[in-house]
Amino acid sequence: MSGDTGPSPLAGAEVAQLQRLIEALTQADPQAYFDAAQSLDDLGPLLLQVAQLIEERSDWIFEGVRDGGRWEGEAARTAQEAVDRLTRRLRELAESTEPWAAETDSAGEAISNAWREVNDILARGAT
Repeated sequence: MSGDTGPSPLAGAEVAQLQRLIEALTQADPQAYFDAAQSLDDLGPLLLQVAQLIEERSDWIFEGVRDGGRWEGEAARTAQEAVDRLTRRLRELAESTEPWAAETDSAGEAISNAWREVNDILARGAT
């Protein structure tokens, strides 16, 4: 006899772990992460553009830039404060999209790397 007693418990545990990893990876599509990252990259400039347009239009209303007339009074001040809060928040969100996009892209890369590693392991096991 060669002394081979079959697969070791560790090998069985490694196979089970690999099976769980493959199952998890089948649920994750790296391209979906890359697409989401691109959408977030595209969103930042759009939010900045919207904030700029709102500011321009509010200047027409509150400062009378366009036709010389302006909206005044308590309601105008309250509306101007709301517009200022909105545009400030839009700019904050625009700034946030860059790190969100980078992290989302990194998640897609991690999934792709995991697939490559699994495929390498499976290829070594097949030889």
